Amino acid sequence: MAWRCLLEQCAAVTDDYVAGHWLPSLCELEVAEGLARTAWYETTMTTARDAAASVAAGLTSGLFSSAARILRTVDGTDVAVRPLRVLVDALADDAPSIVHVLRPAAD
Repeated sequence: MAWRCLLEQCAAVTDDYVAGHWLPSLCELEVAEGLARTAWYETTMTTARDAAASVAAGLTSGLFSSAARILRTVDGTDVAVRPLRVLVDALADDAPSIVHVLRPAAD
């Protein structure tokens, strides 16, 4: 059941991101960049959830919480967490250009 919740949440956030209706916060971008370069375990997702929850618009916090539940029984390469890995990788890849939107350069 947790995998279905993650799949639905991830699809909604990904759709909003692709459509330009949602941009991750700077904190969420930092979390995504860190996750893109590390192995995924329950504790990794719990830490990511806590970091993302510290921001007001932390849409990814729920994703990380669902992933933590899944990672209690499977490893980080399991198909159940693949949609989140795709989203995290996209955010990490796009982070340099998003940062310029969130934190414009001073004139």
